[in-house]
Amino acid sequence: MDQQDVVSLASDLISIPSVNPPGDLEKITTYVINYLKDHGLSAETYEAESGWPNIVAKLGDPSGGPTLILNGHTDVVPANAEQWEWDPFAGTVEDGMIQGRGASDMKGGLAGIIYAMGKLAEADVELSGAVVLAIVPDEESGGKYGTEWLVESGHLPDADAALVAEPSSADTITTGQKGSLWLTVESQGSPTHGSLAPFHGESAILPLTQLAQELQSLSGEPVDQSDLIADSVRAHSKDGIVDAFGVKEATQALDHTTINVGTIEGGSKVNVVPETASMSIDIRIPIGRTVDETLAAVEDAIDTVDGGLTYEIQKASEPNFTAHDDELVQTLQASAGEVFDKQPDPRLMWASSDARYFRNQGIPTVQYGPAETEGIHSIDEQVSVQELTGMAAVYLEFIQRFMGE
Repeated sequence: MDQQDVVSLASDLISIPSVNPPGDLEKITTYVINYLKDHGLSAETYEAESGWPNIVAKLGDPSGGPTLILNGHTDVVPANAEQWEWDPFAGTVEDGMIQGRGASDMKGGLAGIIYAMGKLAEADVELSGAVVLAIVPDEESGGKYGTEWLVESGHLPDADAALVAEPSSADTITTGQKGSLWLTVESQGSPTHGSLAPFHGESAILPLTQLAQELQSLSGEPVDQSDLIADSVRAHSKDGIVDAFGVKEATQALDHTTINVGTIEGGSKVNVVPETASMSIDIRIPIGRTVDETLAAVEDAIDTVDGGLTYEIQKASEPNFTAHDDELVQTLQASAGEVFDKQPDPRLMWASSDARYFRNQGIPTVQYGPAETEGIHSIDEQVSVQELTGMAAVYLEFIQRFMGE
């Protein structure tokens, strides 16, 4: 493989701002389509809504063997250039690192899978099956117009496996993730002059603060995952959290429900008892517990609070995972071992990614992409040239192994 081609591709992708919001993706979409065309691949675009293009390119024949999806997203989170040491959208290469917004999340991984597809097409490699490149627009805002829609729309063929090139690092394959339940809780009070509280009037804010305290009990007990997740996977996953955050207590996020009260809004001014208030809550659900079980616990907590609280679900997804001994995982481990002389460990995520949309359809899915964790969604994001080019080589090896070549 040509390492410089991969580096140039990643640098070019980073240099095209594709910030979401607002989601101006026309230029990067055109670039990707032209790159694929130059390497012998035609691509189709599909939009759930105007301005949110999904790119699909296919190689091989699904009737001849398994179908593998390679998935990545073009959008990145915003970057405040004043805080950065370098231009967030320069895509510069310095001291063995490619610098810029999206370098790790996830234009590095995106470059790797695009390069691999182009290389296989250019070499006219005969595959016993089909590889489908699915490049989506809005992972950073939840996937409503991207992977979620694309998987459900019928624009992708039935697949036997999927690889999402989201950041994981070369020594880690992400095989599962927590579920989520995002809620908005609203409260109605009775306004009066603030000087009379708490003897007259009813504050809409106080019941929400009481609920916030009640909800902390959801994180009290760990979920027994012993029948679902191998001990080795759980151990490696906890090691990964310590490596990322340096806080041993944070390892509990893997098998405990986590609750974050993100916002509380209400009231009109300091000397008026608040008439209305709302609270947004981010609950992450460990493997071994369901959305319905979690929602029932939330409702029980609401019932303990006086104040006539109501709630609305903003989004919900079940915990999901692919077994560590699945053929997909083992094939990727063997492929990475050929390139890096060490097989990566399967681990679980404490957050979520587009992998859940494939797993929800019963498609075994792994997440594997180059990463420098410190800069993801932060300042001075970058990715290692060595890891990027190595993982691009892994993608080439993996595709051919999975297709039985």
